Amino acid sequence: MVARRNNFTDFDVAVTWLPKIENSKELTLTFRATERSERTGQYTWIDTDSMAVSLAGAQPEEKKLILNGFRSRSDGTEKFSPYTNIEITTFPSYLTRNPGEPTAYCHKELHKDE
Repeated sequence: MVARRNNFTDFDVAVTWLPKIENSKELTLTFRATERSERTGQYTWIDTDSMAVSLAGAQPEEKKLILNGFRSRSDGTEKFSPYTNIEITTFPSYLTRNPGEPTAYCHKELHKDE
C-alpha cells in the first residue's frame, strides 16, 4: 500500500507469471492501482501509464508489444470485482475466480526486512 485517502487505496503492484515449461522465462508486470470498496465488492483502476514489463532476454520491441497488450486490456477504466469471486486461503493470500479467466492465486511477497 502506498497511500490511503477516504475510501481510496493506492498500491504498487507486481504480477509475475511463472511458466510451467522448462527453460521458459518468467514475465513480470508492474503498475500503480487505486481501489475503492463498496458493500458488494471493490472497484479497481489501473494507471496504464505506470505499467512496465520485464522479461529476461526479450528485445525492446517484444516488451513493447507485450506492454501494449496489457494496456489495451486494462483500457484505463475502473473495473468492478464482486467479493463472491474471491476466496481467502491463508490471509493475506487469496484466489480470484473471474468468469472466462483462469483462477489466479494472489499473495504478498515478503521483503527481506519482514
